[in-house]
Amino acid sequence: MNHARHARIRAMQRLLIAHPTTPCEHLDSLAVHFERDARTLVLRYEIAGAVERILLPAQTGPERRDGLWQHTCFEIFARSAGARSYVEFNFSPSTCWAAYAFDDYRAGMRALEYRHVPSIRLSRDARSLTLETQIELDFAADATLDRFALAAVIEDIDHRKSYWALAHPTAQPDFHHPDAFALAVAPGAMR
Repeated sequence: MNHARHARIRAMQRLLIAHPTTPCEHLDSLAVHFERDARTLVLRYEIAGAVERILLPAQTGPERRDGLWQHTCFEIFARSAGARSYVEFNFSPSTCWAAYAFDDYRAGMRALEYRHVPSIRLSRDARSLTLETQIELDFAADATLDRFALAAVIEDIDHRKSYWALAHPTAQPDFHHPDAFALAVAPGAMR
């Protein structure tokens, strides 16, 4: 990535919280480092805790695949302020990925026409796991995506799932809910 062309002055970090109905006693924290410029998002999901208790899909090589959210998976949803349409990206520790477009809340789902293969890098030590990825925003013609929902599904070795997000506006986990888009970052706000 050419940092001179994609000037980033600072990044922000946000902590995700587990939905109250799906706690995970194995994790101390799940943070997302978020960088953005007009053309690119860089995301770094960092888990701290008993990461040996997290079930990770086997690494397979980068390919587009549906159903990633059924196991440990890191996600971002993005839309423009006031818009009903939005996009969803899923990133698996396997290095598989998915991208979808929606016309409205859980309606009109289709594969997002996305010509890039996101780089997904996974690192792990005794007490932490990090997944880093980058999204090129050239699929958004006007590049005005400025509302984001950051999320993760964490599956433990006993196959229990916990659902993590910036906000949980409903009684059941729902990353698609309009109120889950709790991070507002305009393209120029990071400069």
